[in-house]
Amino acid sequence: MSAFLPRDPSPRQQILIDQISEGFASRSLIVAVEGAPADVLAKLSINMGQALRMSTLFSSVNNGQADAKLNDQEFIFANRYILSQRITADRMTDKGLRNAVEDTLAEISSSTGLFSKSLLTRDPTGEALEVIKKVVPTSQPPSYGGVWMNTQFSRALLLLQTTAQGSDLDAQQDVHTNIEKSFKLAQRQVGPAANQAVLKFSGPGVFAVKARETIKTEASRLSTIGIILVLGLLWFIYRSVVTLFLGVLPVVTGALAGIAAVGLGFPSVHGMTIGFGITLIGEAVDYAIYLFVQYAPNSSAASNDNSHDHQKNESFSNNFWPTIKLGVITSIFGFSTLLFSGFTGLAQLGLFSIVGIVVAAVVTRFVLPRLLPADFTVHQPKKLGLALSKFVSKLHVYRGGIALIGLIAAILVGLNWKTLWSNELGALSPVPLEAQQLDAELRADMGASDSGLVIALKAGSSEQVLQMSEAVAAKLERLIASGDISGYQAPTNYLPSQRTQIMRKASLPETTDLQKLMDIALVGLPIKSDKLQEFFNDVALAKNKPLLTQESLKGTSMFLGVDSLLTQNSIDTNKWSALIVLQAPVRNGSLSSIDSKKIESFLTSITPEQNQEIHVIELGNEARSVYSAYLKEAIVLSAAGLIAILALLMWVKKSVSQVARVFLPLMASVIVVAASVVALKGSLNLLHLVGLLLVVAIGSNYALFFDQRSSYVLSDAFATQDQNMLCSLFIANLTTILGFGLLAFSSVPVMSAIGLTVGLGTFLALAFSAAFAMPPFSDATAA
Repeated sequence: MSAFLPRDPSPRQQILIDQISEGFASRSLIVAVEGAPADVLAKLSINMGQALRMSTLFSSVNNGQADAKLNDQEFIFANRYILSQRITADRMTDKGLRNAVEDTLAEISSSTGLFSKSLLTRDPTGEALEVIKKVVPTSQPPSYGGVWMNTQFSRALLLLQTTAQGSDLDAQQDVHTNIEKSFKLAQRQVGPAANQAVLKFSGPGVFAVKARETIKTEASRLSTIGIILVLGLLWFIYRSVVTLFLGVLPVVTGALAGIAAVGLGFPSVHGMTIGFGITLIGEAVDYAIYLFVQYAPNSSAASNDNSHDHQKNESFSNNFWPTIKLGVITSIFGFSTLLFSGFTGLAQLGLFSIVGIVVAAVVTRFVLPRLLPADFTVHQPKKLGLALSKFVSKLHVYRGGIALIGLIAAILVGLNWKTLWSNELGALSPVPLEAQQLDAELRADMGASDSGLVIALKAGSSEQVLQMSEAVAAKLERLIASGDISGYQAPTNYLPSQRTQIMRKASLPETTDLQKLMDIALVGLPIKSDKLQEFFNDVALAKNKPLLTQESLKGTSMFLGVDSLLTQNSIDTNKWSALIVLQAPVRNGSLSSIDSKKIESFLTSITPEQNQEIHVIELGNEARSVYSAYLKEAIVLSAAGLIAILALLMWVKKSVSQVARVFLPLMASVIVVAASVVALKGSLNLLHLVGLLLVVAIGSNYALFFDQRSSYVLSDAFATQDQNMLCSLFIANLTTILGFGLLAFSSVPVMSAIGLTVGLGTFLALAFSAAFAMPPFSDATAA
């Protein structure tokens, strides 16, 4: 996602990326144990919880166990007068105290059992319960055997928070290994009854690690097969290890130069740039093939080295370089528009591709001919060349059919124009559907409300942003009362601002005054002030306690709550941000959506001070919006690149018919591929666009060579050159299909999209260029 950000991201976009990489959700995992009786599952959960809490990989392990909450309960009770939002000057009057005690007595007599009678004399105003209601989520799974279960008691549940960021995939891999070890240990501890139990877990970190493993496995398998096939083909042609090595030199040097250029031009190099960039300079593989297969040194030359080098370069520069040079310039024009992108990923991709292609071409032009052995020869597949020449000479009869196919494809693309491009990030996800379904099941079991709506606050210090959080939270209480939200998680639920703590401490009366107020407040109630000595002592202690800080919360799950919702900018330490996560309301037994517009209008009365910001963000919509903007800009810039290529060809060729022979086959192949993808997949995405860019880059070389072929005077010498040219195009195309076409069979969308697009597109570009090219002139025609 960081590559999808503009160079100067808005605060909303930056918040989105921060949450994806290191936010609260990115560090969450839901663990489930199933496949055994409920009592066995409960024992497994208890034993796993104990083992996981001993690991430093987790900042929080919660499975509903009472002893796991003990630290939280003790901390809350000891600091209840600082943490309770009800502590105000009005509450500490005789009337306020009486109302608080009456509420506590009512709570004791209710069926919920949330407040123990034994605590009445210690906390008669019920402040601890008030804090717990704010800290504990509004919805939790049912309990069985002292631990969380789903409603059918067929699945024990644990909620984990990792200390490592979600973007640290190596650490997340260690987390998964630790979970599996704790499960196996728990199975041994419980005994044979637990052997049938099954472990499952899900979360963003799980998705990321599995995606990396899937991509690594499939890329290794398919690329290994592709490399073997390509090298086997080239070996059949070259019959030389040295030539095989020299053949990859342009691509390697081009890729290294591209990385260096991006490293100099940008603060960092995105992984997407390297991956897609090497794909886009894939046309450089063809340069060496064109050189080697079409290479024909002058056998009558002098034998000295300088003369030999000169002849090799002369043969190469006269017969090969002019066409490929125009192809390189065409690619530069096509990719140069990406440099003007406001998105870092596209700008880097453009720079990488341009530098890589130029360096690869220069190496092919000036370095490879000098590195070729003096006795260099390539096994010329003469029969193949002759067959290709005969076949190509007959392709023109299929122009009408090709035109009809192109027309049908254009109509299909036009009919699907509004939905042609997918704005859904899910289309790029390598996460299997069953893994997504499991995640949805576990979230439902946990009662997690995934509204995706957050309020983001920014200020110059932690104190300022906490004060903003308190102001927003006060507004949100009214929305809870109206049923628009069911609750919220804010950092100030766990850590009030210093200003508020000071005010609450100032609201606490001195012991003598408090005793007098309680005597008045308790008249007629079944409790006497002489039984409340511990209460008076606790209030006096709270009044003189030091203020709470984030460090004070260490050892409790409340520290995690603050740590995940209150962050300091790693670059600018004078910038702090806080998140308030809104919980969707439950209506008619199911979660409802939150009206983000109503939230925004409700918060308009809060006026941020200078250098302070308030944003209401729907994370899912924001992600789709960023990706959609990225995709639209990529499409516009790609279209601008095509226009630039067309203008270049018109300037060089100065002939509409010649330009049409070069340009129309490229456009026809792009349209047919786009229509094919729409027919198979329903829509195109960013990866298909990258593939189409490569089709144009590689296909332009094909079209230009066929245009060059139309100027041949077919003497015996030129007939041989013509056949060699056709062989080089066929072999280059075959290597592309072998290298990229295999990717079309991958289960990873990133790979299959590019594989399908490039494999099919380059084949069509070659076929269409051959069909619409003018046939070579004969001697008589030339005369």
